[in-house]
Amino acid sequence: MTPAESVTLLYDFYAKTIAYFGQEGWEPVPEHATYLGVPPEVCQLRSGEQGVRYSDMFLGPASTDPDASAQAMADYWSSLGMETYVVHSSNPRNDRIRVEGDDARIGVEYTVNGDRSSIDLVTSCVPGDWLAIIAEVRAHREAKSTKPTPDPHAG
Repeated sequence: MTPAESVTLLYDFYAKTIAYFGQEGWEPVPEHATYLGVPPEVCQLRSGEQGVRYSDMFLGPASTDPDASAQAMADYWSSLGMETYVVHSSNPRNDRIRVEGDDARIGVEYTVNGDRSSIDLVTSCVPGDWLAIIAEVRAHREAKSTKPTPDPHAG
C-alpha cells in the first residue's frame, strides 16, 4: 500500500462506518483529507526502515444504550473481517465502553458512553519518505494559501 492509498483508506473507512450506522452528530470527513492535505506520522517498518502512517480522531453523539452501540460497532467491524473486542471500563467513575478493531491495514477504536462517542483510526506503517511527504504537503498548502509563508532566505 502506498501512502496515498493509506490516507484514502483511513477516511473511507471512517465515512463507511458512520454511513452504516446512519447516526447524526458525527464530525464530517475534512475537506483536506487527501494525500497532499494530511501530514503523515513517522513509523518504523518491520524491516527496520522508516515509513509513514496516518491517524485521525472524530467525535460523535452520545448513546442511550452504550452496550448495544458498542456491540453493534464490534459486529459491523467483524463483518468486514476485522478482529474486534469490547472492553468495559473497570473504573466505576468512568462508564466508557471501548471497541477495538484491527486488520493488517488499519486499527480503529470506538469509545462510547451516555455523554459522547469517538472513533480513533490509525493506518498500518507503509513505506514512504516522511520528510519528502511533509515537504509535498507543505508546498501544496503554500500554493493554496492567500498568504504564503515568506522565504527566510530571500533578501
